[in-house]
Amino acid sequence: MQNAATWTLTLILTLLYAAIFVPVFRRLLGMQVGRLRCYVVALVIVGLTAPIGTAMLHSAGFDNPEDLTDNLGMSLIILALALLWTLTAGLAALVVLESITPTGSVPSPLAMVRGTRAAMRRSRRYRQLGWILVTSGLSSALRRGPGDPTFDTALVRTLERSGVTFVKLGQILSSRPDLVPTSTANALAALQANVTAVPTGPIRAQLTSAWKRPVEEVLDDFDDQPMAAASVAQVHSASLDSEPVVVKVQRPDARRQVQVDSDILLRFTRTAEARFDWARAMGIADLGSGLTKVLAEEVDYRIESSNTQAIRQALAEHPSIVIPRVFDELSTSQILVMSRLDGRTASSAIESLPLAERASLARTLLRATLDSILVHGVFHADLHPGNILLLEDGRLGLLDFGAIGVIDSESRTLLAALLAAMASDDSVAAASALRMVLDVDEDIDERALRRDLGRTMTLMRHSSRLGSGTAGELFSLLRTYRISVPGDIAGALRTLMSLETTLQAFDPSLTLLGGAQEVMPSLLGWLAAPERLGAQLLVEQLVAASVARRLPERVESTSRKLADGSLFAQANPLHDPQDRAWIRNVVDDGISALFACVLAIASILLLTANERPVLAEGLTTGVALAAALGAGALVLALRLLVRLFTRRQDAAHRRGGA
Repeated sequence: MQNAATWTLTLILTLLYAAIFVPVFRRLLGMQVGRLRCYVVALVIVGLTAPIGTAMLHSAGFDNPEDLTDNLGMSLIILALALLWTLTAGLAALVVLESITPTGSVPSPLAMVRGTRAAMRRSRRYRQLGWILVTSGLSSALRRGPGDPTFDTALVRTLERSGVTFVKLGQILSSRPDLVPTSTANALAALQANVTAVPTGPIRAQLTSAWKRPVEEVLDDFDDQPMAAASVAQVHSASLDSEPVVVKVQRPDARRQVQVDSDILLRFTRTAEARFDWARAMGIADLGSGLTKVLAEEVDYRIESSNTQAIRQALAEHPSIVIPRVFDELSTSQILVMSRLDGRTASSAIESLPLAERASLARTLLRATLDSILVHGVFHADLHPGNILLLEDGRLGLLDFGAIGVIDSESRTLLAALLAAMASDDSVAAASALRMVLDVDEDIDERALRRDLGRTMTLMRHSSRLGSGTAGELFSLLRTYRISVPGDIAGALRTLMSLETTLQAFDPSLTLLGGAQEVMPSLLGWLAAPERLGAQLLVEQLVAASVARRLPERVESTSRKLADGSLFAQANPLHDPQDRAWIRNVVDDGISALFACVLAIASILLLTANERPVLAEGLTTGVALAAALGAGALVLALRLLVRLFTRRQDAAHRRGGA
């Protein structure tokens, strides 16, 4: 029993001593070495210090406990030297470990377990997708790229068979003719997610877990039969305090499936860009990165909640457009509770309306959309007919705010000028606005751009729809001149093209450019209103006045110094914090190297000195001091190596990021 207590006490003290060494190691090396490896090395040091110290005591003639008590000072010096050198050896071991496997390059045991599970899931998914890729014919079509006549069909077939994430991905790409060829975008538009509703048990369990209460205590009633089941979520009708609401619940496996598939998508796009010329031309790796970001936002309903409230505020001045109200207290990242809009989708309801009412609704929707884009700068980014409801009271309701667009004030003004120029068939003004609103190279052939843009505008004006081949013509023109479209502007153009389909469904005689020609004068009148321009001018004048008030004093001071010859220019070469940090590091490294050399030389001189006062058998004063100074020199050298190694890694990372 006593031996067990002794062993337990020894183990506790050993672990305690090792824990003390962890911050010592980090402090001496000047870096955040992994705790686990620090602790393992510390345990080894604690275990070696006792036998090494005992061996050194025996070599010095301290064989009996009485010898230790009679020469307590010498015994402590010997033990201190043993501890000092085991500590130094531990530091050297850590430096070697960091040079071979830096901290963070090897995952922790828990992370390894999680990573193994993720790798197994990914491996199963790889095999499944690989089989789909081969049997759908896409593997052979990929070598030839989107120009191959079988590419679009094979791509759609592959995405349909690959599950909800890839169906959602295809639906996103179908609204991006700025990124994919028009034929591909049109083919992807036919994608539909054929999903089965999740049973009511898991859905209720998910709601109860999020709300910490049974569903019956939160809602007056909850319909277990979903109103709609989509690729990522399903929607149930309910009532809250007698108000009709809808509860959008994310499918339990949706987020994990999106994470696994997004990882596979990123790996695939990087591989495709490395192997295929067409993939490099499209920049498919960056495209994949952007799409996975969109997918990640699609499964976070906090973003959709914020988007819904932003659109609701932007369209507050349009009573004919209804936006659902979000109940924040019941909404989470996977649950969204909103007021229910009773009506039918626009595509199924408009056939029963008189043509005059349909035309009025189309113009109302167009005006609200242009107003949200050009005036408020916050707009719905996915306005296809399925997201538009015709309500029972005759108004229009908008749904699904997983993606919205945001445009700054200057871009809104320039985009309005571009749309107005296109609507009025003014290619000169359109080319000028295009140069200012998009990222256009300075050395571009402006005359050729103006001519080709005018040709495209003519086709657009005489086309029945903007969303047909003419939209592809516009984006093809931009790609030809290597004009990149900023994300916010691309989102606005995509929204307008999606809106074109709905406008044509409401009123076949109404085109986007024709409707814009009717609406733009009033919007441009608001943008160029004297009150608005006056307010902007007033702000600019206030800023200019503040600068002007300081100008006479500065001119007087400069002229006086110029007159008496005291004017001089002072350059501060160390103004940049990075320059100061670089010089400080160089000085620190130089001082560390100097001290290490001094300590090493002093240690060598002490070892070679002829006069060596004896402290104990086999131990002289010179040897003891040399051992201590040598350990100090080695610690400084190790610290210097770590600093140089870390700085080189940081520089490499910065170059890689650039």
